[in-house]
Amino acid sequence: MSKFRVGDRVIGITDAMILGKQGTIRFIDEFSIGVEFDENIGGHNGGIYFKCKDGHGLFVSRFDIKHLHAQKIIITTDGKTTLARLYD
Repeated sequence: MSKFRVGDRVIGITDAMILGKQGTIRFIDEFSIGVEFDENIGGHNGGIYFKCKDGHGLFVSRFDIKHLHAQKIIITTDGKTTLARLYD
């Protein structure tokens, strides 16, 4: 299971309102995740929990979003050889 953190870039995977829309996590509690989407999705301004442009904010569940960049590259070296591994 992916662990979300404030500042993570995410993309909506459910609901026509956010499907394919990219945003940044601005707030997390035990019940919801506050996302500021890059474009106006007809949401809100974050209220007292986080501030964002009016219409760009939305509270979602962890099932409504996924990490935008789920890949990572780890580069190691032993002094003679450099190895890069791509994890998806």
